[in-house]
Amino acid sequence: IDIALYETNDTHLWEKNFRDQQRKTFLLEQVFPTHLRPLAWGWFPAPADTRSMVKRLLLTPTNNYKNIPKFVCMQYFWNHKLEKVILNRWQCDCSKLYNYYPMVSERVTDELTNGIVEILKQGDQIIQVCHIREPPTTITRGRLSLA
Repeated sequence: IDIALYETNDTHLWEKNFRDQQRKTFLLEQVFPTHLRPLAWGWFPAPADTRSMVKRLLLTPTNNYKNIPKFVCMQYFWNHKLEKVILNRWQCDCSKLYNYYPMVSERVTDELTNGIVEILKQGDQIIQVCHIREPPTTITRGRLSLA
């Protein structure tokens, strides 16, 4: 979870100080209404269309708005737990961490229930299963996928 300040106009929302970065500007309908998604011990507000927002952040003019990079797990420059900048960052294929850290996989439900089942697992051990109502256009196909 991160905290950021946003500004809006009648149609868009952007992170304060990033208005000039087109990929960090979102249509209000991509963000609102928010809905609750599970994370760790609780349920937290998430954007209405998280998938399109993540795609927008990843797709840039330098990759011609295609060829979404493979997801990698990485240590970001700021460690919230320690509240300090991390100089020696690392990254690896996320699949190498499945047995060590809980990760979510999704299964699309039938049309009657409209949404996905998110399964939080660490290795083969299921920690939590929940149903989340999502419009069909916002559902990803497979773990760590935006397809």
